[in-house]
Amino acid sequence: ITNVTESNPVSASSDPLQFPSLSYSTEKKSRRKNRVTFKIAQGLTNEKPFEAKYSSKVRKELTKTSNICNFMFKKPIKPLKNPDIERLMENIKKSEIVTFKGKKREIPKRKLSRLKKNILRIRAERNSKEIEIVSENIDDQTDDEELKSNIIESIQKLKLDSNESEIKHEITLEPDSSSNPTEIIQHSRDFRPYCTNCTSELLCELTENIITQLRTFQHKQYQKNPERVKKRFVSGLNEAKKFLELKKIKLFIIATDLEPNPGPGGLDDTIQQMKVFCDENHIPYLFSLKRRKIGYILFKKVPVSCVAILNYEGCEEIYRQLMIELDIQRERYKNARII
Repeated sequence: ITNVTESNPVSASSDPLQFPSLSYSTEKKSRRKNRVTFKIAQGLTNEKPFEAKYSSKVRKELTKTSNICNFMFKKPIKPLKNPDIERLMENIKKSEIVTFKGKKREIPKRKLSRLKKNILRIRAERNSKEIEIVSENIDDQTDDEELKSNIIESIQKLKLDSNESEIKHEITLEPDSSSNPTEIIQHSRDFRPYCTNCTSELLCELTENIITQLRTFQHKQYQKNPERVKKRFVSGLNEAKKFLELKKIKLFIIATDLEPNPGPGGLDDTIQQMKVFCDENHIPYLFSLKRRKIGYILFKKVPVSCVAILNYEGCEEIYRQLMIELDIQRERYKNARII
């Protein structure tokens, strides 16, 4: 064997299967896989690269290629089947499912109070009655035209006597100088029967001044520190009723032209209860200004029925003048003849 190899070395190296040379074997061992081909193969198989074999840089590149291939060859995700969820969904009825249409309010609407519901109910009844009266008047319009013609004829026949003026002078009596003429006060829509004092320009001016000053004080205090601000006044019947029960009101101002709302639990009944409570607890109350005017003073877009003053510090002089004028107007109302 030694002779053959030594004599003919080329023949030994020419057949690599029988006699593999060292150079051929070293080339096989030193040969490595190409990175690009490995990346594509790794991505197609969806297998994670072995973290122990490769460095951090190679690992990052491999993960990028695998994500791209996953995106290209993504399998559809099957929905999970849970028998408990399916059983619950069967129990839910279609009527119980809440469906929202359109926009939703960030701040939900406030529920109407009993008093407001009562006011709206009576207002609807009044409107329905007015519609019925109007329809009846339209039907009777033809009959009225005949009556008008008869009245005109009767008026034309009447003749005034020449001595009528002399008779009138004889009938009229001169009023006694001793008896003071009484003032006549007539209740109307602007001056309702629940009012217990007359209104005057000075009274309205003083009430307007005290409300405006307290509003400015409260607004300034709110701008400085909104967390520690204290209310100087409240507006509205519901808010006023709460503070009346707590006995924290120093002055109660009510509008003169509230909507007529008779019956138990109505607006007239609540105002009468408030008046009785104020008399029992010695809380001064007055009737001045209209609802629209009070709303305008408080910078509100709606009419305000009443204002309850909790603290009048800073405008004591106006409060003192208001109490003096209120006593005068109450005496005037008592002495007057009410129609």
